[in-house]
Amino acid sequence: MRQFFSNWANLSSHAGAMLMAPAILAIGILAYSHFSWNKQMIEEAPLLDVVMEIKVELERTHMHLHEVERGMIILPGIRDQKILQDQHDQIIHNIDHTLESLVNLDTYIAQLLTGNTVIGAVTLSHLKAKKSTDDELNKRLETLKVTIIALKEYLIPRLQGDAYQSFIYDSENDMMFDDALEIAQAADDRVHEIIKEKLSLQRRAFLLFVAFFTLLTGFFLIKWNKLKNRHHNDLADLYLATQAIEQSDEAILIIDRDGMIEYVNNQFTEATGYKRDEITTQTLAALDTDKNSLMNDALPFVLEGIKWQLEVDCKDSQGNSYRSHTTISPLLDRSGNVAFCEIRQKIL
Repeated sequence: MRQFFSNWANLSSHAGAMLMAPAILAIGILAYSHFSWNKQMIEEAPLLDVVMEIKVELERTHMHLHEVERGMIILPGIRDQKILQDQHDQIIHNIDHTLESLVNLDTYIAQLLTGNTVIGAVTLSHLKAKKSTDDELNKRLETLKVTIIALKEYLIPRLQGDAYQSFIYDSENDMMFDDALEIAQAADDRVHEIIKEKLSLQRRAFLLFVAFFTLLTGFFLIKWNKLKNRHHNDLADLYLATQAIEQSDEAILIIDRDGMIEYVNNQFTEATGYKRDEITTQTLAALDTDKNSLMNDALPFVLEGIKWQLEVDCKDSQGNSYRSHTTISPLLDRSGNVAFCEIRQKIL
């Protein structure tokens, strides 16, 4: 009986572990999805950031060139020396910013092509971005690089030193900037498409997992419900069996294969004077007399699976002998081996 409850405890433990497995799996996949999405943003967000910087830098360069052109147009008409100097300084200021923007454009495109850009100071640490493996995006970035190099090679000789004094902003400038902005916008669109595609794939995988987890959980709940019903039915059967044994007119003992007394019913304690706690700490040898030894004579046969019965003398709690018709039956486990023995004594 103790073994019965022990087996049920183990079974319940295994069932609990089975039910916990989907939950642990769910937490693991949710954590993976969370960090995977974060990793995705860490790797792809700088691409968006840098492409946007290129677009802004192109617009800024374009604006500075317009300011240089405007300043050069109005410069000859200024007579006041102070205003003339201020206007000239402003032209130089716009040229310096234009040259700086061209250097920045070169840096940004190099970052995109090598994947060595970092997320800025808004994070606790600088995290390197991953170079894109998308062929289409890399082709657009290469085209953008060629366009920016052409823009630099065209503008720098016309702005450095005193060359700016003859600088003329014409339609060729506009076409170069329009081409660069168009390519930068195409690269920006492709980055958005890449992120959308990857997040969409992760989202579908996550929804598929949710469906799988729901089905798995439903399966285990059904199994658990069956196990619980079986548990209740077995407990009911055990209760009926226990009541039948307790209310039997015969003295009944349950011993393990080593002869240790595991259980006795009320009839045995009343007939022999043994207290239940007292006798269940002893072996079957406690009942042996000088004439009979159930431990030595009967138990070896029963352990071989053979039912044994005989009229024998046994000893009660006071050491007095009593005559009984004793039957010892083997109780087999699921493997067919003797696990326990049932002893029935009809006291004469």
